[in-house]
Amino acid sequence: MTESSAFTGTGDSKVTFGAKPEYPHDSHKEAECKISFLLDAAGVPFDIHPNCSEPEFNRSAERFAARMKYDLEDDSGHACFEQGVRQVYPIKYWLGRN
Repeated sequence: MTESSAFTGTGDSKVTFGAKPEYPHDSHKEAECKISFLLDAAGVPFDIHPNCSEPEFNRSAERFAARMKYDLEDDSGHACFEQGVRQVYPIKYWLGRN
């Protein structure tokens, strides 16, 4: 059985995920992706650009990022992100792990 999983590296900001990344059904590979994007005023990614080690994972990574939502302030009310600065979010797809 082939499953996907992801790891994150976004620091201490809070991210809400809409779903896990979907593993491309026809692929039998592992891949690492760095997804770059901008955040709108509500913390939703836009202008999403996935860069995966295996190109067939790009569409899945883009769909995953489109369902994310960032909290734009930390628990103290301080801004976590500067408007117009690209964010980079890493994920990894692998075979046979949960």
